[in-house]
Amino acid sequence: MSGACVKMVRHFAHNLPAGAQASHRQAGSLLTTHQRMPEKDLDLFMEIIGWTGSIGILLAYGLNSYQKIRSDSLTFLLLNLTGALFLIGYTFYEEAFASTFLNLVWVIIAVFALGKWHRDRTAKKIRS
Repeated sequence: MSGACVKMVRHFAHNLPAGAQASHRQAGSLLTTHQRMPEKDLDLFMEIIGWTGSIGILLAYGLNSYQKIRSDSLTFLLLNLTGALFLIGYTFYEEAFASTFLNLVWVIIAVFALGKWHRDRTAKKIRS
C-alpha cells in the first residue's frame, strides 16, 4: 500500500471514538443494541461474501478459458466486477489490505471495460 494510503488508514484508526479502535470485530459496539448483528452472524455473512466473490471471479476466468464466454461479454465483465466488489468487502473486513488494493484495481479495470463495452454497443446501434 502506498505511503499516503497507510497514513490515511492510520489517521482514520486513531480518530475513532474511544473504545472503537480495538478491532473491526468490535465495530458493532458503535451501534445501538437493536441494530447490532451478533459477531458470529457477521463473521458468517462476511465469509459468504468472500466465497461468493471468489467463485464469481473464478467462474468468469474458467468460462473464458474454456471459451464459453468472451472476455468482452457483459457476463464476464459483471462477474469480475461483482466478484471483486465482494472481495473488497471481505478483505477489508479481514484487514487484508494488500488483497483489498488488488481487488480495487480489479474493479477499476472492470468499470473501464464496462464503459468500453457500452460505447461499442452504442456505436453498433448507431451504425445499424
